[in-house]
Amino acid sequence: MLAHSVMAWLSGAWVGVADAQTVNVWLTTADQHARLEPQGAVAFASAGGADNPVRVDEAVRFQTIEGFGGSFTDASAYLLNRVATPDARTEAMRRLFTREGEGIGLSFVRNPIGSCDYARSHYTYDDVAAGTEDQALANFSIAHDLEDIVPLLQQARTLNPQLTIMASPWSPPAWMKTSGSLIAGALRAEAAEAFANYLVKYVQAYAAQGLPTHYLSLQNEPLYEPSNYPGMRMDAATQTALLRDRVLPAFAANGLTTKLLIYDHNWDRPDYPEAVFADATLRASPQIAGTAWHGYGGTPGVMADLASRYSDKGNYVTEHSGGTWIADQMKADFSEITLTLRSSARAYVKWNLALDERRGPFTAGSATSTCSALLTVHSTTGAVTYDLEYYTLGHFSRFILPGARRVLSTNAVGIVTTAFVNPDDSKVLVAYNDSASARTFQVQWGARQFGYTLAAGAGATFTWSGAVSGSAAALDAKAPVLASNSSELSGLQAESCKDVQGGYDLGYADGGDYAVYRGLDFGAGVASVSARVASAGGGGSIEFRLDSPSGARIASVAVPTTGGWQAWQTVTAAAENVTGVRDVYVVFVGGNSIGNLNWFQFSADAVPSAPRFTSAAYPQTVAAGHGVSFSVATSATPAASYQWQISSNNGATWTNLSDDSTYSGSGTSTLTLGSVTAAVSGRQYRAVATNPAGTTTSAVFTLTVIASSFPSPSGVAMDATGTRWIADSSTNTIARFPVAGVGSILAGTNGQQGATDGVGAAARFRQPSGIVLGTVGTIYVADTGNSLIRRITSDGTVTTLAGSATNQGHRDGIGVAAWFNQPAALARDGAGNLFAADTGNALVRKIAPDGTVTTVAGSAGVRGSVDGTGVAAQFNQPSGIAVAADGTLYVADTLNQTIRKITPAGVVSTWAGLAGVSGFADGAGADALFNQPTGLTLDGAGNLYVADTGNSAIRKIAPNGTVTTLAGLPGVAGLQDGAGSMAWFNQPKDVQFDGVGSLLVADTGNATLRKVTLDGAVVTWALRLEADSGGGGGNSSGGGSGGTTPPPSSGGGGGGGGGGAISLPMLLALVVLTAARRAMQWRRTLSGQP
Repeated sequence: MLAHSVMAWLSGAWVGVADAQTVNVWLTTADQHARLEPQGAVAFASAGGADNPVRVDEAVRFQTIEGFGGSFTDASAYLLNRVATPDARTEAMRRLFTREGEGIGLSFVRNPIGSCDYARSHYTYDDVAAGTEDQALANFSIAHDLEDIVPLLQQARTLNPQLTIMASPWSPPAWMKTSGSLIAGALRAEAAEAFANYLVKYVQAYAAQGLPTHYLSLQNEPLYEPSNYPGMRMDAATQTALLRDRVLPAFAANGLTTKLLIYDHNWDRPDYPEAVFADATLRASPQIAGTAWHGYGGTPGVMADLASRYSDKGNYVTEHSGGTWIADQMKADFSEITLTLRSSARAYVKWNLALDERRGPFTAGSATSTCSALLTVHSTTGAVTYDLEYYTLGHFSRFILPGARRVLSTNAVGIVTTAFVNPDDSKVLVAYNDSASARTFQVQWGARQFGYTLAAGAGATFTWSGAVSGSAAALDAKAPVLASNSSELSGLQAESCKDVQGGYDLGYADGGDYAVYRGLDFGAGVASVSARVASAGGGGSIEFRLDSPSGARIASVAVPTTGGWQAWQTVTAAAENVTGVRDVYVVFVGGNSIGNLNWFQFSADAVPSAPRFTSAAYPQTVAAGHGVSFSVATSATPAASYQWQISSNNGATWTNLSDDSTYSGSGTSTLTLGSVTAAVSGRQYRAVATNPAGTTTSAVFTLTVIASSFPSPSGVAMDATGTRWIADSSTNTIARFPVAGVGSILAGTNGQQGATDGVGAAARFRQPSGIVLGTVGTIYVADTGNSLIRRITSDGTVTTLAGSATNQGHRDGIGVAAWFNQPAALARDGAGNLFAADTGNALVRKIAPDGTVTTVAGSAGVRGSVDGTGVAAQFNQPSGIAVAADGTLYVADTLNQTIRKITPAGVVSTWAGLAGVSGFADGAGADALFNQPTGLTLDGAGNLYVADTGNSAIRKIAPNGTVTTLAGLPGVAGLQDGAGSMAWFNQPKDVQFDGVGSLLVADTGNATLRKVTLDGAVVTWALRLEADSGGGGGNSSGGGSGGTTPPPSSGGGGGGGGGGAISLPMLLALVVLTAARRAMQWRRTLSGQP
């Protein structure tokens, strides 16, 4: 009987399709004068010229479609069942769930398990008195749903026997939750079994009403905890455990075959389903059907990326409401539904099927409802009106039958498409004009085609039947090839494009990601290629290769930083001559967040191109007495020449520079200033690039010069109170800075060197470097030039713990009887033992609390990179050291370009880097490369941080040995605050974890101290000593306000000092604003529902 009903539903209600000669058309216009209205049929003809083709290839097939729909929320069901008039309700249900007349044939509903925000009250199916529980679920009842929801679902399933039903809880009963309320909270551990059985009972109760639950998710929006309507937080680990240990066994014990969907939240957190699929049991379970997604954040392209790695797990868009926050609902619907289907979605579900004229009923506290629905049920008359989303969704749901397969369809300039073959072999193509002007395009199906013109913002559905004959001509490589028309993607995601013709671009590009374009026809040959690109990241390049990602490279275009992810620029480069039909791989080259690609186009013309700046310098901040460079690069044919210019009046006039004692490279792409003074602070620079095709002027770069109290900071430390110590190897002093106030010299005298013990200024050092904290107020210093280990108490008393200033060499012993050779770094374990990187001896030494020195590993005076135990191992200028809680030592083996690990038993191994090979690369083990690593530090989670001196970067090594770059731009030495690669360092030599959540970096080449948060945000600490405020004595290198400028997280205020001191609130605002602006340049922002 059911099979008969299905066939009758398909054959009797399905809209007519044309034979192979004609195509039926349904149209919705931007002004909504036409809403899913049938148009005159168009005819196929033999394929001819096509200047804007849309190709449909039903031989290339993708996911199976399961349906389109919405939700019978309590609000929707109540309105349709009780408020709508009987005739209006009958008509609405027919139009929603059949394809008769104007029906749109919805075939997928997702219903809340219990109440949600769109309900008349808050309820579940097992509500008991406060303070009581019902672990046995004796009070379980779906009586609430029997009034409205169940009858309407039964009617819908009668109208559409192919109806798929999904269910999702917003909140379990309050007694199951930590909050004791339907609002907020998490699932109590002791309620896990009851929760699983609650879901079992729901499925069973609905089945008893003749309503199968085909899919179920554990929690609606598990990463959002609403404060005014039912919800529950559930992280990925909790969901994994619940599915594996409770829900799957409970379903199996009760013979339930309902499929389970994970996550059920926005596209911006693909790490959640990744974490669930990491569980082997869930990954292998056929009952875990895939991932449910919502559309309020991120981009649909993430689904395609997930599908490429979990091909047996489906992707389902289970909620995306329209609403008042969407400026153009029609554009949003056509563009997004099309992109979700192109990105592997098997279902697309809106939200409320019906709301009233106030967008209710709605029970989310005092908030105003912003969501819209497919229908409006007018509360005073019971009349039903059909809203825009009914028609936009209908362009898909009315024509694409359950069981349809998506097939290959290309987009055209200004036109986005998606195409399908139904189970009855009829064809469906949905096309939308995403541009601001009318677009004519040609639909090519095999050897035949038809043309059509869509007005700006109009959408259409085309249907036809019959067998394809012949094949279309190859795609013309010398016409624009839209990036979204790739045959395959690796790592890239399609997203909506805001360039002039709309459509989709490919984004989220990291180095090595690629797209494949099969069968491009190069004709008689090409000489150049142009590409439309945008980037707010670091930029990079795009390579065009033949036949594989590593095949012959035929062209490479630069991806400059254009000022925004949708700030589009066309770049052009020469291309190798290629003829005939070839497969092309478009490969992104560079780091992370390279840029976006809209289209590319080859040409037979090789004409000179005016200079285009493909990379540009940044405004620079530099310490007085140090040098600085501004660098630019251009793409030009022929190559451009350069002239740097300067302005001293805020850009009012510009003067050409020439090389002199201050400037060099004034006629090249890199302008270098020697030792700068405060007098040049605020000057502006720009580059002018010229070739026969034109002249281009770069952005303006401003130079800021700051004073520095530390010509060569080489070691840093910080205690739990926020007190900081700095060793400066140039002034031979140790300075101490409280969390707030003016710093002072704790020991040593500027300009004086020696090895004398004593108090404060009476003590002498020679090139001190590494510092490590001892007991409260005590520090230990690697006095490198004296080959000593020194101890300094809180009152500045300096004593020698070990080593001899007159005997540089290697000898174990106690105190002065032991010898070192230029030790550079120290670490201290929980027992009070010190460990030294004995740089000149190529050893790792241990100093006991009583001053006894022993050799841990290495062979004195023998330099090499041999792993082994104790003296069998070899190092080459070890310059950094850190000790873990379990006694494991980590050593920066500087000239070997590696990070070594020493077990408590003395076994030495190479943990990261490749011995003898300097460079820069992230990766694991030997895949990572360093350039003269020095300072090391460990955080509380076991991550190791490296001052990668030669690369001017701070690197991070996770406990599993994976190396990443936390901050700095390798190859660029400068002083610039910012986030990640937007921050610059200049040969940092030491890094220390502050014990709270940040790193202190001795930025030696910049003569300053930097703070780096563990997510890579960098700010400069403008430290000042007493003498910098105009006082006497100590280390003075310039005036300025006194004291220590606290970082944004510090609670202290700035110290007193000279005139013009900036207030702390002003400084904090400036730092936060600057960091935010630079972070916006560095990171992409995913936007969703406000």
